[in-house]
Amino acid sequence: MKFTKQQLLDTLKAKLTANGKHLSISDKTIKSLSDSHFDLLVNEETELDDLVSKLLPQFVSLNGNYEKDNADFIKKWNKEHPQKNLEEEPGENGKEGKEGKESNDSISKLLKRLEALEQRDAEHEAERLVSGKRSELLAKLKEKGINDTKWVDAYMKKLTLTKDSDIEKELSDAEEFYNISHSSRKANTPGASGQEDGDGKIDFSDVVGIVNPSAGE
Repeated sequence: MKFTKQQLLDTLKAKLTANGKHLSISDKTIKSLSDSHFDLLVNEETELDDLVSKLLPQFVSLNGNYEKDNADFIKKWNKEHPQKNLEEEPGENGKEGKEGKESNDSISKLLKRLEALEQRDAEHEAERLVSGKRSELLAKLKEKGINDTKWVDAYMKKLTLTKDSDIEKELSDAEEFYNISHSSRKANTPGASGQEDGDGKIDFSDVVGIVNPSAGE
């Protein structure tokens, strides 16, 4: 095969969040679906861009359903819990009226629900930005002629990206690490094929030690 499960997942997420679009599908759900499609559809002849173009409409539709479900929930909740009786007249004993207390409880529950939704949206936004950085780096590695999918997959698994990561610096570091790990096989970048020389086996220990120094301690 010409690409990995992670590359398929990253490309789908990048397409779904292009131009600032909101991703309502959870990471767990989209990964499960992406992996299932990979296992069912991918073979040695499958092209990443072609597969993504075929799968994308399904994911766009699913994402839209998630957004509608969230909107419908809030609409129904607001309808069943109208914001009234917030300041009921005190009862005979100087205590808040029963209806006012129930209304305040309802508003409190709604605010907690909205807070949870906002937190989830913030987490999704952070994940979207990191996913975009990851996809950008993968694309630049491909442009540099680094087509060794086993090496790229191992490197990306050990690499920690954030929404503030400098992709040009990460690209430079990746090229350096690639050259180090392939120097014995004389396959330094830029290369045309990304194929391994020698016995075809790749030792990723140097990549793990450089990208994640604590792994060797």
